[in-house]
Amino acid sequence: MAAETFARVAEAKVSPVLDAGCGTGLVGVELATRGFPVVDGLDISPEMLGEARAKGVYRDLVEADMTKPLTALATDAYAGVISVGTLVIIALAQQPPHLVVAD
Repeated sequence: MAAETFARVAEAKVSPVLDAGCGTGLVGVELATRGFPVVDGLDISPEMLGEARAKGVYRDLVEADMTKPLTALATDAYAGVISVGTLVIIALAQQPPHLVVAD
């Protein structure tokens, strides 16, 4: 659904697109089937990047931590960026821990 929405709002199949937090590559597959010619992926997990690589739709895959400066990527390298679920996880991970005590 996210790739479908991205395809509707992106101007003329922008390229290249960065799939930030690409995981196993499911979003990359959806973007490719919707006509996006160049998709790169970024993820913190080398295991997930291996699964994404096996999908055969990414031009390049980069291992990086999105909570740190993304020095592995060139400035202004992408015409569009999509991130499905990843930014929520990062935001939650950066929240202070809370202790809940039940009566």
